[in-house]
Amino acid sequence: MNIFFLFIGKKYIIINMYWDDIKSLLLNYKKNNINNTITHTIIPNKNNKIFNSGFALSIPIQDINHVYDKLHDLYFNQGEKLSLTESFGELSPLVIDLDMKYEYNKTKRFYTETTIIELTKFIYKELNIYFDNIDSECWITEKKEPTYIKEEKLVKDGIHIIFPNIIGHTKVFTEFIKKLTDTNENCYIINNIFESTSIDNTTPKNNIRDIFDSKVKRWFVYGDGKNGSYPYLLTKIINCKTFEIIVNNYTNREIMKKVCLLSKFDKNIDYKNEIGNILIDKNSNQSKNTNMFEDYSSDEDDEDYDPYFVKQEEKVNIKETLNELEIKNINLIVFNCLSDDRANDYELWIRLGMCLKNIGGDKMFTIWDKFSERGDSYKGTNDCKKSWDSFKKNANPLTRGSLNYWARLDNEREYIKILEQNLDQKIRNSIARGGSHDDIAEVVHGLYKDQYICADLKDNWYYFNKYKWETCPKGYKLYRALTGEVKELYYRYHQIYKKQKDECIENNDAEGEDTYDKSEKKAYKIYDDLKNVNFNENIMKACKYKFYVKDVMEKFDTNVDLLGFDNCVFDLKENTMREGRPEDYITISTNLEMPINPIELPISVESVWKKIQYRSGIEKENWGKANKPSKHFKKIYKDIRKFFKEILPDTEEDGSAIRDYCLQFIATRLSGNVLEQRFSIWTGHGGNGKSILLDLIRETFGEYCTNLPVTLLTQKRKASNAASPEKARTRGKRFCYMQEPEDKEKINAGEMKEISGGDMIQARELYSAPFEFKPQFEIILMCNEKPTIEDKTNGAWRRVQVYPFPSSFVEADKKSLINNKKNIYPMDKELPIKLKKWTLIFMGMLLKIWKTMGGKSDYEIPKSIRMETENYKNQNDIIGQWISEALEKTDEDEVTTFNILWNCFENWFMENHNNGRIDKNEVKKRLVEWQKKSIYGYSDINSMTSKPKINLRPIVDEEE
Repeated sequence: MNIFFLFIGKKYIIINMYWDDIKSLLLNYKKNNINNTITHTIIPNKNNKIFNSGFALSIPIQDINHVYDKLHDLYFNQGEKLSLTESFGELSPLVIDLDMKYEYNKTKRFYTETTIIELTKFIYKELNIYFDNIDSECWITEKKEPTYIKEEKLVKDGIHIIFPNIIGHTKVFTEFIKKLTDTNENCYIINNIFESTSIDNTTPKNNIRDIFDSKVKRWFVYGDGKNGSYPYLLTKIINCKTFEIIVNNYTNREIMKKVCLLSKFDKNIDYKNEIGNILIDKNSNQSKNTNMFEDYSSDEDDEDYDPYFVKQEEKVNIKETLNELEIKNINLIVFNCLSDDRANDYELWIRLGMCLKNIGGDKMFTIWDKFSERGDSYKGTNDCKKSWDSFKKNANPLTRGSLNYWARLDNEREYIKILEQNLDQKIRNSIARGGSHDDIAEVVHGLYKDQYICADLKDNWYYFNKYKWETCPKGYKLYRALTGEVKELYYRYHQIYKKQKDECIENNDAEGEDTYDKSEKKAYKIYDDLKNVNFNENIMKACKYKFYVKDVMEKFDTNVDLLGFDNCVFDLKENTMREGRPEDYITISTNLEMPINPIELPISVESVWKKIQYRSGIEKENWGKANKPSKHFKKIYKDIRKFFKEILPDTEEDGSAIRDYCLQFIATRLSGNVLEQRFSIWTGHGGNGKSILLDLIRETFGEYCTNLPVTLLTQKRKASNAASPEKARTRGKRFCYMQEPEDKEKINAGEMKEISGGDMIQARELYSAPFEFKPQFEIILMCNEKPTIEDKTNGAWRRVQVYPFPSSFVEADKKSLINNKKNIYPMDKELPIKLKKWTLIFMGMLLKIWKTMGGKSDYEIPKSIRMETENYKNQNDIIGQWISEALEKTDEDEVTTFNILWNCFENWFMENHNNGRIDKNEVKKRLVEWQKKSIYGYSDINSMTSKPKINLRPIVDEEE
């Protein structure tokens, strides 16, 4: 070893020439061409003696042996590390990474040799299920001792289980590792192994599925590892036929070669039980069928789906210009509060990066990069920068509120501690000044500004409950905080001053004693005052002005791409169920609680549907045991399917098209985008099931659904400044319905077009100022007898869609009347009660339909709806009905005089309508309009408009 000692000043500096050789060698392979494949990555670390910054390498396969000879010498002869990782190729040995975390107050290893043997037995048994011709030699690599994180009182340990002679596709092995914990039965087996074989029966803190890491993309070169941590070295070789430990005769260099991921491998196993299907393009067999009822299966999670992968159209929203103090505060929150899971889980990691960039732009990169080093898959600063630079845009940007929310979620105690540290000077000032209402309100605002909003100065408060903003009458929850957390905060300062006073007494510091005695008494007085109702009410008055957010009501429930649930939020643009965020400004909910644990968010639609299948009707504590669709789910799904097939049966013209179209229409109302200007009418004689369907929608959509009085459309239009509370309550709604109007009431086409057009409308609550908003809803009118629509421009008819509900439901004991072919079915009187249990599964169905539709709503209208709508239009338009039924088009040079056509109309009208009259001039006007729109147009052959001649003639009955 070439080592020199250089004397500088009073110190000797060690110069290791060997390190320079290694550095020079690896720098030759530094990746500097975008087309080169990354084979290795050096993880940056300021304590690394050779490289303290990270970078990627591209080492040709022919040079691997030479480089690894040098690395072997560095690792095993000189005891140094580089933190060098190697990349997985297309083929590789089977390597399984187990990462365990234990809550304990010092370094200790909890698993035993028996734990390793039992885990190996379990894995080898699973190997035989999915592969043939497998080798039985298994290597175990371990660290000398686990890593203890003092600040978190956490022990991190791990085991690497390697089958060096089992060679296959890396993607297939990734799928296999997922399958090890895919079922709850396997998770219980693994948990029992840890519990029954570990010291003191201690099981890891982390979830079993998190222990088996299937997301490993890189692997430390054998003998290397993270700085400050021991490397994983071969400690045991197990014969999986006998599960006995056999002698290790391999040298370290042979082991390096054997497990090098960049060696040239040949596949030596056979795949079975469809494990190899992962190699087939998933997209090639995706069905485009939108019919939920025709193909039911338990969809697997789409592992390729990445809702936070940044798309071309995305952009960053930098909302804050940060000073050094604010950057320091964000740094504290990120490193002291956020869980390491946000560095290890890809989606959480990406979201944190996007959030930080939104908050402060490129100033925040160093914080994200430094935090990323906590992740086991950290690839270096350059890789982080590449991801950072790709953050262009997000439709629902993450902000400082999200960061604070995550910090409170991950480590509330530390977050509160940081808040109090930031507010220390304000707290001391409020004490020094005697505890004025305004000073204390300033402290309260600093503590709770992310949790409370005062929407106006009339005591209209909102509280963020982790998922949405809920009304908080007079801010009562904040008032409780005054008498609880805030009161105790001032008591702690009373104790701090008392302790400082006592120290002054011990040191005979009379001046200091007097100062701290006054502060102690002032702090205690504030503590005591915070028990006083009048004092707290005055603080609440001051808080109104501190927490007031101007125009926040205009922000509430305006994001058309979000749908609120009681325990999560569905992002319709990303097709992802995720946690709620303060900046979502959601105040309403479906009132449904999805069967999802917060830690499982975010997840795709497919995963949501799978959890609904498995967990419906299952108590929460038993969710972990559910590994197949529950009986509850199967029964209800079957009932929903039967219900829809009966109320909207197949037709000769369309088959199931009307049923599918109706479900697609309902699914579009998950979104607040009004893409189609529709006015839907659900009609049919009584007892046809449409009211039950409406009840199901109302129960499923919760606060997103509301009733509107039909008088909104039948009465004359109100003055623009008149109160319209019925319109005002539609803000944020997605689905509105109206009941049948009174007999002879007519629908005002102008009003109908206004509220169904998706354009801005004005509304006003009683005794309130008017406001404008963009409707997010579509309307359905429920009726047995369709009302008249007065429309002189035909503009309204472009919006109308009439759904015929042709079925009848009769008493179950009237069996002679039941006839499925005639759509007559037995009535289920329990249905109104049953459907309350349908809501969760029905919502899952709608989410699946929504994703399948891809955000489109312009599907072809079924023939049965078009025919019903045309008939309805003709019934409203008597002249149009006469033209359609009694006249036929002629050749261009064959015209009929108006008098002949008028006589025809009079005869037709008397036969088809018993009363009323139609103005002769109106008929003439309509005929002229028809002529002008015809292919012939209006020319000299048609004569003057006062005595027109039309290219129409009466249809002659052939029998005559």
